[in-house]
Amino acid sequence: MSAGPKGGRGVTRRVLVVDDEAEFRAFVCDALALEGYETSEAADGVEAVRAFREAPPDAVLLDLQMPRQTGLPTLREMRAIAPEVPVIMLSGRGDIATAVEAVKSGAFDYIEKPPDFARINLTLRQALEKRQLEGEVRRMSAALDTSLEGRFGTSPAIRGVIARMKQVAPTELSVIIQGETGTGKTYVARAIHELSRRAAGPFVRVDVSVIPPSLVESELFGARKGAFTGSDRDRAGHVAAAAGGTLFVDDIENIPLEIQAKLLDVLETKRVFPVGGGEPVAVDFRLMTATNRDLRACVAARTFREDLLYRIGEFVIDIAPLRERPEDVLFFMDLFLEEACGELGRQIQGFSAAAAELLVTHAWPGNVRELKNVVRRAVLTAPGDLVETAQIDLLARAVEDRREERERGSLKEAVRALEKRMIRKALEAAGGNKTRAAEVLKLSYPTLLSKVREHGLEP
Repeated sequence: MSAGPKGGRGVTRRVLVVDDEAEFRAFVCDALALEGYETSEAADGVEAVRAFREAPPDAVLLDLQMPRQTGLPTLREMRAIAPEVPVIMLSGRGDIATAVEAVKSGAFDYIEKPPDFARINLTLRQALEKRQLEGEVRRMSAALDTSLEGRFGTSPAIRGVIARMKQVAPTELSVIIQGETGTGKTYVARAIHELSRRAAGPFVRVDVSVIPPSLVESELFGARKGAFTGSDRDRAGHVAAAAGGTLFVDDIENIPLEIQAKLLDVLETKRVFPVGGGEPVAVDFRLMTATNRDLRACVAARTFREDLLYRIGEFVIDIAPLRERPEDVLFFMDLFLEEACGELGRQIQGFSAAAAELLVTHAWPGNVRELKNVVRRAVLTAPGDLVETAQIDLLARAVEDRREERERGSLKEAVRALEKRMIRKALEAAGGNKTRAAEVLKLSYPTLLSKVREHGLEP
C-alpha cells in the first residue's frame, strides 16, 4: 500500500465510495489509491449503510441517485450512526437542488458529476482536515473540562457552571457571578479571564464592601492631585488599572447610588473622569461582578439602579451553595487534605467514616472557604494518620441542629399542606361560596379570604 493522507496518528485515511455504476466506482477508487487513500465500495444506499455501521470510514463519497435507497436517506442514516464522518455528495446536473438539501442535512459539500478528480481530492482533504481539527477541539475541550473540574469540583451543578464559563469566556459580555459567601466567585471570575482573549492583560479585583463609601469613586475612577484632603498626587483608579484586561468588582451591590450612575456612564462611553476634574481617560476593559444578594430585590428596594443591572447582567452565572453539592464536599475534602498536609508537613491518609459523614452532612454556611479552614485545623490537630470526629467535633452539634431544623421545617410544611387541602375541599363542597366555606371551617370570612390568597386558591 502506498503512503498517503494520514490521520492525526499516522493512520492512512479510508474512503467509502458509494455509487451504482461499477465503472465509476472503480475509476474513483483507483484515483484515490494513487493519492494514498484506502478505499471500500458500495453499490447502493442499503449496502452503504451496512458497511458504514460495521466499520465507519474516515470520509464518504455518496451518489444521490441509486436503486433501493437514494443518497439523501442514506446520508441521514450515516449521520445518525457517526455524525463526525464527513459525507461528500455526488450529483448529476438535475440534482443540484437535492444536493443543496443534502448539505443542509449535514453533508460536507457536493460535487457535480462527471467530477473533476482534482476537485474530489481537494474537497476530501478539506473535509478530513476539518474533521481532524474538530477532533482536536473536542480533545482540548475535554482536557479543559478536566482541568476546571480539578479546580472547582465534579458535581452536576459545577459542571453546569463550567459549561457557562466556557460559553462566555471568549466573548466581551459583562458577567454577574451570583452565590453565597465562600462559594468561589472570585475563582470563577479569574478562570473566565484566563480563558478569554484578555488573558494576557491584568485581572484587577476590587471589593467594594471594604472601601469607605466616600472613597469608592476615587478608588474606581482615580483622582487628580488636590481633589480631596490627602490627595497629593494624580492616582489612577482600578478601572484604568484594568486596561486591556478584566475589572472584577466584588459585592457590587455596595456601590453608592450616585457612583452607580457614573459607572454606567463609564461602561457606555468607555471613558472615565477622575475625581478632581481634568480630561477624561479612554478605557478598554471587560467588567465582571459578583454578589451574594438578589440584585433585583435591591432594585425593588431602590438601592441599585435598574439600568445598571441590565448593563452588567448580560450573562449571569449562579453558583449553588456547597450544602447542595455533596459530591463537591467529598472532592474538596480530599483536595484540602492534600494541600494542608503539604503546608503543615503532616502525613494524614484521610478521614474516618464517621468524620467524613459529619463533613458531608454539615450545612456549610461558609461554603468552600469554611470547609478549607475546618480541614486545615483537623490536619493540624489529628494525632494519628486519620482525621477523626474528635478533630471536627464542633460540626456534630451543627449537624444535629440542622437535622432538627429540617424536622421542624417538614412539620410546618405538612401542616401548611393539610390546611390548603382542607380549604380547597371546603370551597369545592360550597360551590366556591367563601361565606359557606368559612362556616364549615369555623373561620371568620376575612381569615378565610386571607388564607385563600396565601395558598393561591383564588379562581
